[in-house]
Amino acid sequence: MRDRRVQLPGCAGPLLQVIGAIMFLGAVAQTPIPAVAQASAPAAYQAGYQHVVDHAWQEAVDQFSRYLQEQPASRWADDAQFWLCYCGERLAASSEASFECYAELIEGFSTSEWVDDARNSLIRLAAALSREGAPDYMDRARDLGRGSADEEAMEVLELLGRLDEAGSVGRVLEQIGRTRDPQLRVRLVDALEDIDRPEVVSALESLVIMDSVLMVRMTALETLGDLGATTQAFLIQVAGDSTQPSELRVVALDELSNDPASPELLKMLRSVALDESATSTALWAIEILGDLEDPSALRTLAEVLSSVRDIRLTVKALAAVSEYESPTAFSMLADHVGPQYPDAVRLAGLEGLADVESERAALTVVEVLFSQPVAQVRDAAIIAAGRIGDDAAIDALLETARLSPDPGVSRLVEDALEDIGSRRAREALRQFRAN
Repeated sequence: MRDRRVQLPGCAGPLLQVIGAIMFLGAVAQTPIPAVAQASAPAAYQAGYQHVVDHAWQEAVDQFSRYLQEQPASRWADDAQFWLCYCGERLAASSEASFECYAELIEGFSTSEWVDDARNSLIRLAAALSREGAPDYMDRARDLGRGSADEEAMEVLELLGRLDEAGSVGRVLEQIGRTRDPQLRVRLVDALEDIDRPEVVSALESLVIMDSVLMVRMTALETLGDLGATTQAFLIQVAGDSTQPSELRVVALDELSNDPASPELLKMLRSVALDESATSTALWAIEILGDLEDPSALRTLAEVLSSVRDIRLTVKALAAVSEYESPTAFSMLADHVGPQYPDAVRLAGLEGLADVESERAALTVVEVLFSQPVAQVRDAAIIAAGRIGDDAAIDALLETARLSPDPGVSRLVEDALEDIGSRRAREALRQFRAN
């Protein structure tokens, strides 16, 4: 059987395969990840799938609807039906209509590899509809699940559909302990995200520390983060614990990324940012230090720049420093564009300087242009000079264009002079074009 499935946000099966990567990036994906196998599909199907990738939900619905009308027996019909349902949900179609769409896929393509994803969507939709006062959808979802290996999902469905009833939270916590299927346990844990009760917080913290399934631990930690600042101390503890899996620590850092600066948070971030043995967590900590825009955080970034050897951390630190508007931050950026640094570091420094509109920044870029840099650094310096917008760089830009036989350099210089936009820059640009 051909493997045509893609990894989907919001679907328990494929989502379980990529949730770690999604959490690592700190955001929930909004578009399916394209599958190479889709390239073997007919052109009419591919046109619809490209709309999916482009987030053009209505265009995708229209295209897949036409495809199913014209080629109902195609070997790609089940794929088209799934995408029709998926995009319909993104258009904020009614839950009832989405339920019927997935039910049609299950009933009409019972051997499709999309059936498990469709059934998971039915469980989710039926639970939501039950909470809205339409319990019959739970019965239909249960009937559509008969004969599958997903009988335990039906019990989960009952629990999620009655989450607002007295005692239901306790039953969910018990079910998390009994259920063996990691996907169902993730679904149960995720259902607790809006229930800020002491027993829920305690249970989630226990799962984070003790559960044997990493995906369950990560989901529990994300759910704790959604509960608010009451769990900040626990998130700091997990993020700063070097014995924990890096994926788990990254989730904790992500959940902390919008929190205000506190002594405890700053202390943990400093420790993590300076730990070159765990690059993924160090990168996250450095990014948060930039977002905090706190003097203590800037001092930590200075430590990173002066002590770490990993270029990736240095580049990330310079990007974080560029979030600050202060003489200290400017000096940190300017100090890292010299020829003694690797090109990647110089590029990061130039990118930061490009947002500083001052004569000092322009003169720093001029020094880079006169240092005979490699082409990539030279081009970045030209672009930075234009963005800075100060006349101090005009002569250096003209000289750079004069010395280079590359017409691409001349075009960059023209663009930079246009960006500077002063009277002198406009006159220099007129003469440059005349010559």
